[in-house]
Amino acid sequence: MENFVYIIPNSTNVLQEIPIVDEQNVTLFLLKNYNYQFPNKLLLSRLLLNYFYTYQISTEKGRPLYSIHYSFLKNCWRITDYIMSSTALIHHFSPLWEAGTYSFKLNDSTYLFQKDSIGTYHLHCDGKKIAMISLTLLYRSTEIHNICVSYETKEAASLSVVLFHTFCLKNSR
Repeated sequence: MENFVYIIPNSTNVLQEIPIVDEQNVTLFLLKNYNYQFPNKLLLSRLLLNYFYTYQISTEKGRPLYSIHYSFLKNCWRITDYIMSSTALIHHFSPLWEAGTYSFKLNDSTYLFQKDSIGTYHLHCDGKKIAMISLTLLYRSTEIHNICVSYETKEAASLSVVLFHTFCLKNSR
């Protein structure tokens, strides 16, 4: 597996586009966050969900790869794969106030995104681990997050980043 560490400010709510830059200062991806409009924010807060952003990850040139958003009409999370032009529902298997296990099926492959006992999130595709992502404890700060990613492919890295920002960093803003 290949690795990279990237840094983002803790309060990403002021940023619309977050460059995911590796240690050599090479931009790997662009992570865009979008605010939900006021009525939707109010609805999410009434449902006791702290998800105020939806995310889209793109290549360094801006070509979309994946996006995750909450579908109010269907009351579920949806992931869109722009590479293969498909969409799937994301299923959550633990209480909403805890980080847990998320699963979805894209392009005839079953994905599982889950947290282990030490706080690392693992992304599996058809039972095979394809990426890991976690906050690095060495540099934890109140102003920035250092996030370490190990991955098999760049697509796996981008998918783990967008899942991590949507479901794991939601309470840190």
